[in-house]
Amino acid sequence: MNDRPELPDSAARPAPAAGAGTAATDPAALGRIWRWLRVCLDLLIAVLLVFVALRGIATADAGHLSPATWLWLAAFAIVYAIGRMQPDDGPRWWLPAVIACFTGLAWTEPDGVWLAFPLFFLVLQAVAGWYAVALVGVLTALAIGTIAWHGGWSVGGVAGPVLGAAVALMVGLGFRMLLREATTRAEAIDELLAARADVAEMSRRAGELDERARLAADIHDTVAQGLSSIQLLLHSAEASARDHDDAARTPDGRAASTERTIGQIRMAREVAADNLRETRRIIAALQPGALSGADLPVALARVCAAAPATADGDPATFTVDGDPRPLPADVEATLVRVAQASIANVARHARADRCAVTLTYQPVSVALDVVDDGVGFDPAAAPPSGAVGIAGVRRRMAALGGTVSIESAPGSGCGVSVHVPLDDAPSTTRPAPAAPHAHSPKEPR
Repeated sequence: MNDRPELPDSAARPAPAAGAGTAATDPAALGRIWRWLRVCLDLLIAVLLVFVALRGIATADAGHLSPATWLWLAAFAIVYAIGRMQPDDGPRWWLPAVIACFTGLAWTEPDGVWLAFPLFFLVLQAVAGWYAVALVGVLTALAIGTIAWHGGWSVGGVAGPVLGAAVALMVGLGFRMLLREATTRAEAIDELLAARADVAEMSRRAGELDERARLAADIHDTVAQGLSSIQLLLHSAEASARDHDDAARTPDGRAASTERTIGQIRMAREVAADNLRETRRIIAALQPGALSGADLPVALARVCAAAPATADGDPATFTVDGDPRPLPADVEATLVRVAQASIANVARHARADRCAVTLTYQPVSVALDVVDDGVGFDPAAAPPSGAVGIAGVRRRMAALGGTVSIESAPGSGCGVSVHVPLDDAPSTTRPAPAAPHAHSPKEPR
């Protein structure tokens, strides 16, 4: 008989959202109602004890109650008071004792049967389930029996306790079901709040990972690729310096060698300056430096001219197909990054004689192709450790809903093609001035 559910703790639960429920389903409000009912029940029993004593004195032949009646009254009051001082989750040993005191009082004093009605609610408040129903049935039988003992059997003597028990069962069990539903609802709200907090934490972590991936791709496409280009240019300048003695035998050879070395060093310095600007742009979280104050074709032309792409250190050629038009800023920035990464990969790995970059404007999309005639590779093979260029390109395209196509084979060059679908609505980005055109070498395939 210790299965009475605990009352919900309103202080331990977060306040429900506005419109989430009313007092009928708020466990805190139901808990307050439950406690008020308990106070009212205590007052009702106290009043009935006084009523039984006064009624017994008024109807007694000797003008006073018998010692047995006083004994049962005192025992009932003491046991009931001790039981109500027990914790809500404590044992219910006092409940059978209260029922026993009620039985003794009702058998010695006929008016003691009035206590049966509040005891119905006491049982329903103290215990739950079939235990409560069984105890209410026992109390009903005791009440009917005591009434019959004192006044004989009658319809009222049976119907009164039965109807009182039925009303108490409907009210008590209904309230308990409502309280259980409210508690379940509160637990569900707690779980939803916890789940929402977990989702927010997961979103925050996912955002951090995405930001790290974006920064890694930006650094790879700017600083790392620029340093790689500088390394290639300085290596070429170093080789030219070694050949300077042979070229110095003739004035024309010496001048050509010096001019070539100076040109390579100048290009390395320009690449370093560009990378410095890009690094500052990354720190300031601005758009790609090549796009600053320029449209996409001009920006791509700058990218192609700024870095060596072939084995001899020559830049890539750039061509525009279709009618240039403004594109969303994120699309333009991504295409610039893709071009930077692809050209850097050609310079680092392809050992190509030619590299061509083509920007194609289509009615509902835009495409960028980077083609070289270098050594090629197997696209199905696993990338080497530390290679993030192609992976970064795929990640950028996935963010825009675009596609990446790589065509290559060992000894047959390589072609990287990205395709970005565009919305039908016209863009609100800056207008596109006339784009520079350059002749592209024949694309190797």
